[in-house]
Amino acid sequence: MGYNLEAAGTSAVLRLKSAMNRGGTIENIYMTNVKAENVRHVLAADLNWNPSYSYSTLPKEYEGQEIPEHWKVMLTPVVPPEKGYPRFRNVYVSRIKAENVDEFISASGWNDSLRLENFYLYAIEAQARKPGKICYTKNFNLSEITLDVTEKDAIELKENEQSNIKFNYAETTHDHRTAGNLAH
Repeated sequence: MGYNLEAAGTSAVLRLKSAMNRGGTIENIYMTNVKAENVRHVLAADLNWNPSYSYSTLPKEYEGQEIPEHWKVMLTPVVPPEKGYPRFRNVYVSRIKAENVDEFISASGWNDSLRLENFYLYAIEAQARKPGKICYTKNFNLSEITLDVTEKDAIELKENEQSNIKFNYAETTHDHRTAGNLAH
C-alpha cells in the first residue's frame, strides 16, 4: 500500500510492467492520495513492456564463447511458454491529482485469454495532453475520473470485458487548469 505520496517528473504515478517470459503475479496493489506533476502517465500497466528490450538474445560476438551463468539463465527459454506469462490483478488507485501529464492511462493486457484483471481507479483529477488507451482487460473500472485534456482524441478502448470505464472532461480555465480542482 502506498499513500500520501508525491510524484514529480517520473514515468508514471503507478507503473506495472513485465514480459511474456517472466511469469509471476502482481496483485493486491493499493495506492491513494497522490499529488503528481510532470509525469508521463497516471497509470501505466503492460504485460508485454518494451519487447525490443525485454527479451534477451546473445550478441553474435559472444557466440561460441564462455558466458556468465546469469546470461545463460536469461537466455534459457521458458517451457512451456505459458509458464512465463505474467498476471496483473486486484489494483486499486484512488484520490490522485495530477498536472502536466502526457497520457492519462496506458493499460494493456496481452490478448483475449491474458487480460489485466480487477482494476479500480476512483476519484482522479488529471490535466493531460491526451487520454490514452485501455486494452484487453476484465473488470476494469474507472469512476469519478475528471480529465482536462488538450488533445480531445477519444480514449482508445479495445477488448474490455465486464468493465465500467467512465470519465468526464473538465471545464477548464484559460490556462487549461481544471477550474477549482487542481492545486495551482
